[in-house]
Amino acid sequence: SVGLPHPIGTTSSLPGRVRGDEILAWLEHTRPERFVVLDDEPLGRDELAAHLVLTDAAEGLSAADAARAAEILGAR
Repeated sequence: SVGLPHPIGTTSSLPGRVRGDEILAWLEHTRPERFVVLDDEPLGRDELAAHLVLTDAAEGLSAADAARAAEILGAR
C-alpha cells in the first residue's frame, strides 16, 4: 500500500470533446480539495498536466504510477 485514498468518482463521456474536457467538467462539478488523474491516454489539456499519472494501457497501474499518484496528492 502506498497510502492512496479510495477514488471518489469517475468522469462522464462527452462526445466530440478531449478527455481533459471531461475531467475539467467533473472537477467543476465536484470541486475536490486535491486530485490526481489516472489515465492511459493524454488528456489534451495542459492545465491538468501536473495532476496526471499516465499509465500503460497494457500494464495497468504500476507501483511507480501509484507512488507518483501519492506524491501528487501529498500522501505520506
